[in-house]
Amino acid sequence: LSLLVLFGWQTYMDWAYPPVEQPAQENGTIEPKEPGLPRPDLALGPGVAAPSEIQSRADVLAKTKRITIDAPRVRGSINLMGSRIDDIVLVNYRETVEHDSREIHLLSPQGTTNPYFAEFGWVDSTGRRYGSADDQWRSNSTLLDSTAPVRLTWESDTGVVFRREFAIDANYMFTITDHVENRGTAPVTLFPYGRVRRVGTPEILDFYILHEGPMGVFDGTLAEVDYDDLREDGRITHSSTGGWIGITDKYWLAAIIPDQRE
Repeated sequence: LSLLVLFGWQTYMDWAYPPVEQPAQENGTIEPKEPGLPRPDLALGPGVAAPSEIQSRADVLAKTKRITIDAPRVRGSINLMGSRIDDIVLVNYRETVEHDSREIHLLSPQGTTNPYFAEFGWVDSTGRRYGSADDQWRSNSTLLDSTAPVRLTWESDTGVVFRREFAIDANYMFTITDHVENRGTAPVTLFPYGRVRRVGTPEILDFYILHEGPMGVFDGTLAEVDYDDLREDGRITHSSTGGWIGITDKYWLAAIIPDQRE
């Protein structure tokens, strides 16, 4: 009877829930949360790399100017093109129990096999993005560690100056602080955004007691969204004062935590 349950259940599940083919990746846009806000194209400038254009992680990292991250538990780099956090390695964890196995590479830049990164920017009332993937930032230092922040600067052709500060603590927490100064002749209305983006659907265990995928806390309530639900339902929207939002794997979570008063 036990064997019947084990093999019968597996046979039924394979028949009732066949593997779902992955749809083609598309660039999306972020809809405004309130009437009157802009509908910016936040598809990150350059599109997703075609299979023939995918390069090794080392090759992609070598092609851009970067700030080296050297913290007690995190190393990697920040891409000065777009000011993205797209190269994060967890130095205390490895892929297997073998001591000489590869360290965990959590975030990876666009152009690699599995792009996964965090970025922050601004958009005006016309939908124009500022300091995004096509914009080269300047930095006061080439090294970010847990002892001192790094300050970046970018100026638009209309005279709007953006200053960004990256700091990291002794563990895993980055703090990003923006300051904006309008030196132009015309007023400008700006809306900030921050996000974690993962291109493509990763391999998951798909185990019923373990959530893998988007998740967050909105107005004090935990929300978990499966990749299957995203494919079926499309965009899923939450509004909240405070809370956080991110993407989790079996072991690792990358999340954005905004000002809890906003």
